[in-house]
Amino acid sequence: MTAPATPATEPVELRIALDIARRAAIVAPIVMVGVGLWRGLDAAAAVALAVGVVVVNWLLAALTLGWAARKAPNLLMGVALFGFLARLALITAVGAAIKALDIVDWPVFCGALLLAYGGLLVWELRYISFSLASPGLKPKRVTSEVGDA
Repeated sequence: MTAPATPATEPVELRIALDIARRAAIVAPIVMVGVGLWRGLDAAAAVALAVGVVVVNWLLAALTLGWAARKAPNLLMGVALFGFLARLALITAVGAAIKALDIVDWPVFCGALLLAYGGLLVWELRYISFSLASPGLKPKRVTSEVGDA
């Protein structure tokens, strides 16, 4: 017995992840300049790398969860759990490589990674909860074919 086909829907999760990426692109240069003036070019590069890792993480999450939701709803829970674990392992591997190669300011990278992850998530959640205007979540106007009499 095969799983029932799911109806075609908009990729809401990808639109939200792209909105998070847009917000990161707005904030990252400002933070990079501030941290760069404070701790130097290595620190500015650490912020850029940390924000890049966070944005890639959100985009991977959106792509995999969207794929699973459209493929088979029963698959969604496993992809959510194991995808999170895989992305966490990937972030850890990137962090370990950065520490081993000593290419950027390690404490700044760790702090920026945590702040970017949490800060962008809270910013998006507050935006969604206050306005329902985040991509894919704004209610659409329903028009009827039958005129009012």
